[in-house]
This record gives sequence, C-alpha cells and structure tokens, in this order.
Amino acid sequence: NFTPTRFKPEDSIAIGTAILLGFSNTLEYDLLYTLFTRLTPNYEDVPLLQPAEADFIMGAAAPAGAPALRRAVAPLDPAEVARSGILKDMQRLGKSFHNGPGSNNWAVAGRLTEDGRPMLANDTHSGLGRPNTMYMLHMRAPGFDVAGFAFVGVPSVNLGHNRALSWSATTNWADVVDIWDVAVSEGGDTLSLGGTDWAIVTEEQQIPVRQPDGSVVDQPFTLQYVPDQGILLTEELLGIPMGLLTQDALLARWTGFAPNDDLELFLGFDRAETLDGFVEAVEEQDAGMMNWVGATAEGIRYHTSSLVPVRAGAVRPNEILDGEDPASLWAGWLPPEQLPSLDGSQDWIITANNDPWGHTADNDPVNDAFYYGSFYDPGFRAARIGELLTDAAAAGPMTLDDMIRIQNDAGSITARRMIPLLRASVDRIGTDPDLDDWAGRADLLPALERLEAWDQQMRRGSAEAALFRAWMAFLDEATLSDDINILFEPVETDKPPYIDKVTMLAHEGGDATYPRLLDEGEHPLRLRALADAIDWLAAQAIEQGVDEITWTELHTSVFTAPDGALTLLPSDGGSDTINSSECGMWAGGDIGPCEGPNGPILRQITRFSEDGTPELYFNAPWANDGDIDRWIEGEYVLLPFTEAEIDARTAATLTLE
Repeated sequence: NFTPTRFKPEDSIAIGTAILLGFSNTLEYDLLYTLFTRLTPNYEDVPLLQPAEADFIMGAAAPAGAPALRRAVAPLDPAEVARSGILKDMQRLGKSFHNGPGSNNWAVAGRLTEDGRPMLANDTHSGLGRPNTMYMLHMRAPGFDVAGFAFVGVPSVNLGHNRALSWSATTNWADVVDIWDVAVSEGGDTLSLGGTDWAIVTEEQQIPVRQPDGSVVDQPFTLQYVPDQGILLTEELLGIPMGLLTQDALLARWTGFAPNDDLELFLGFDRAETLDGFVEAVEEQDAGMMNWVGATAEGIRYHTSSLVPVRAGAVRPNEILDGEDPASLWAGWLPPEQLPSLDGSQDWIITANNDPWGHTADNDPVNDAFYYGSFYDPGFRAARIGELLTDAAAAGPMTLDDMIRIQNDAGSITARRMIPLLRASVDRIGTDPDLDDWAGRADLLPALERLEAWDQQMRRGSAEAALFRAWMAFLDEATLSDDINILFEPVETDKPPYIDKVTMLAHEGGDATYPRLLDEGEHPLRLRALADAIDWLAAQAIEQGVDEITWTELHTSVFTAPDGALTLLPSDGGSDTINSSECGMWAGGDIGPCEGPNGPILRQITRFSEDGTPELYFNAPWANDGDIDRWIEGEYVLLPFTEAEIDARTAATLTLE
C-alpha cells in the first residue's frame, strides 16, 4: 500500500551519499577491531591485518617506522561481551551499511592485446539482491552519450562508458572514518573533543515505521551532532550496547558528512573524452574513496582522489580514539603524492581492494611515514589476477575471451598453499607419537591424494572443493576459536577470507612462529580437521540422499528480495577467488552450509572498436537485462550503444509523461 512520489534532487543526492558511505565506511571495523584488541591477550601475535599476498597496487611495501602509541584501556571480559549481544548487533550494523566483499578491476595496455587497443575489466561485488541494486541505463542528449549501469535512485551512469572513455571502480579503503570516546557535559549540551568544548545540536525527528499488521506508526528519533566534527553514536542510532565501548559517548566523523562535489565526479566521467578528462573527473571526488581505473583506445590510467585525513600525532585511528587527545584530531588532508595513482605506462593495472601502499605488510598499518588505512582485502584476488594476466600475456596477444576466463576464474590460492602443509602432516603419521590418534584412519591419505590431484577450482560439482572448504572450516575453528574466542564466529561469518588468511599464515609460520595460535600443534590440528571434515561430509551426504557432497550441495549464492524472501542458487567461486563468493560456515558453535550473501552484481569487460568507441560486454544477475542463467554460467552479452545496435535490440518504446 505504498504510493511512490516523484524523486527530488535531494533524494537522489541523499541516496548517492548513502552509497558512498557504504563504499568507504569503516565504522563497524573500528568498533570490531577495538573489541579485538581488548578481548585478545597479546593480540599483536595474530596476523589479522597482515596480507596473505604481498601484492600492493603501487608496488613494494613501504618501509615501516616506530609503532604508534596506544590508548590505555582495560581489557574486556568475554563473558560480559557475549551476554551483551553486541556482536550480533554489530553484524546487523554492517549489513545496514551494505558493505560487500569488495570488487575487482584491471586494465591491460594495448601493446598486449590482439587489436593493439586496451581492454578494461570491472567486477562489482556487493549484496546479492533480487532485483539487482544496479540497472542498465543509457542517456543521450546533444554532446552527451553514455551507457552502463547505475545504482537505483542515483543520477548518471556510475559504471560504464561514453563515446570514448570507459571507467571502473573498486573500494579503496582509505581510512576516512574515525570514532572518538568523548565526555558530554552534565546538561548534555556540549562535549569535550581535543581539549575544546563543542556545542551539541539536537534534532527531534519522526520516522514512519511499518508495523507487522501493515499499519504505520511515527517513531520519535533523536539525532545529536556537532557541526563540522561528527555525529554522536547512541544506542538508539546504532542499535548496539555502548557501555562496553565507552563510559560516556562516542563521536563519529566521516569526510562525507561535509558538502562535497562527488556528483560532479560521475557527471565528469559521463562527459570526459580523454584520459586527462578522466583524471579531472576523479579529482572532483571528496568522499567515498575509490580505486578508479579508466581506459580509452589510446591508453589506461589509475587515479584516486578524496579527502583522506591527516591525524595530528601518533595515534591508532583503526580503534576508538581518546577524545581528550589533541593529537587524534584531523589536521588537514593527505597531499596528492600520498594518494595512489599510476600513469598507465604499466603492462596492466590491477586493484582488488588490496593495500595500495603496503603499510599492512608488517601487520601494523600505523607505523609508516603516513597513515592511509587498515582494513584491506587479504590480497588473494589481486595476486590471482596478476598470475593469470602473466600467463595470458606469455601465451600471446590477449583476447576478450581471456578477460572473460580470468573474470570467471575460481582458483583458490589458499588451497594451493595449504594442501602441501596437509601432506607434511599426513606423512608424519606412523613416525610421530603425537599423531597416533590418526594412525587408524585409512581414509586420510586417499582424501589428501584427491585434494592433491584437484585443480583447486571452486566449481559446482567438485567434491574436492567441498572437501577443501570443509577442512578449512574445521581447521579455522580449531586454530583460532580459542585465541580470538567470541569474535571468531562474527568475523568468520562476515569476513571469512580474514579467518582463512590468519589460519594459513599461522600454519605456514608453524609452531615456532605462532606457538599460541598452534598450541595444540600444527600437525594434530590439521589431521583432526581433516578427519572431522570427512566425517561431517559423509553425514551430510546421508542426510541429503546423495553419493557425496560436492560444491553444488555445500555452497550457494543467496539473493535477498525487498520483502526478505531468499533465493539460494548453486554457483562457482569461493571466499578467496576472483569469482568471489565469500561464505562462512560457523554459527552457534555448529558448522553448516557455505551460503554467500554477497557476490558479483555486475561483471563488465570493455574493448574498443577501430574508431575508438567502447564496446562493453556484461553479465549481471536479475538486473533489467540480467539473465540469471548467464550469470551462473559466466556468459556475456554486448551492451547495445550505437544506433544500429540499439535498433536491432529494441523490443518496445515507451514515452513517459
């Protein structure tokens, strides 16, 4: 019974700002990392922020400096945190910001392609919806011709091409959000930040909320903020118990809370005809930091631009900050030379939400010459893209089919690195008394041999993919749950690649390097996890009435409709693959199916015709031209752009009044 009203400009701008917040927000990560540091003794021993692969957008890792100072706070009691329900509330908070698992994009220089012109790939990952949150759009006017995909409710084409330029984006994860623990005056009208008292503005709002019986009730809501400084995070606003995190109040600041020109960014893309025009458009961005990769028939370019805060002194902005410390305040913005950019002279440019500067290489992103960010993809996808581009370039000039094959690749680097460690453990059975418990398991060696013969592709129908994922799930829990305790399941559910990465780095380092994480011993941990995985999969096969569990039975992509209805479909891909499908397996202390609520909502590959016009091939699920079977099978179609292409594909024409 909802009657839509006409959009106003401020509606679209508000929607666009909310989307930019989703792509740049680290609020829940700062909160979760604060909990991690206060719940985990010697947490520095856990390689949570260290990447799995040293693939940094700008090249080699930056040299590290002295560790930053840390705010002195009392540790938290895990039992108290568990009783509070804050971890479940924070999972809901993350979903409300629509944070997806990230995206991939890359561009290949024309000298490596079959026609001598560049190619550009973009693979946008986000929450899987039915319908898609992006829709196909073509806008044409005198001097204006642009086509591609846009987020619903937002003006202009967000990802696509015009008559000369094609552009793509991934989340950059520069740290543009901070949280301060602040003291509020007794009267509640001021707060103290950095030694200065600031007036609090209070707004009372009424929000219409639909009730279960269909009626609508106006619900009062109080918003409090300090102009130009931030918004007070109350329990009502976030829906999480704040007493564990502060004894007074929390203030959050995001660069996007201030006026910005980000709409001009997209309109600039729509109009730009050259790579210099592409860079000029990127320079309009103030919030929502992205990795922008552009291409024309003449070349490729990578550029970023946004307001990334400079913190005044030695602080740790990836945790809740001390509001009384003046050194924690923002003191301007990073200069252009500290924002990543590549001139296009490279054979290819790759971004996959990985660390641009390599500041996380030592597991400490705040001890470098400048602070940029903390929470990046572990690097699996960027590394795998680089491997496959190298292979394709060595095989001969790259083609459109090469790009499609790479974008649909489901190869697991985790599997490649972990299976040899399992071999080392199985080979010790019979010679190591600590492994006598598994001497009678005749099924361990055949299981290992199947994994060794496997192509390491997380594909539907692969029993080995299911076995590997189940083994890693049991190994993750056995390795980490006793060390990061109640944080294990929330992180494993929302960011499973982080858990797999920490487990992998711990086992590669071995007992000597990570004695606390591997306190049961690396070999017993691996063998027990394999035995548990074999037994669990056998029980699942009986329960489901199949001969054996494959990736088809174990893993699905989960599409959510606006009314909450779910559609579960078997699909390729895993938590660390280019064809991304992050899925956790632990909930309530039990292991279950690997259901992925996020994935590729739009795959695009662009090449250029002889006259320089971009040709965009796409694959999208449940968009206005998004065939779900094509999405599952990784098949692409050309987005019509020229008059002839549009006429050939036109089924009907409607005129809106």
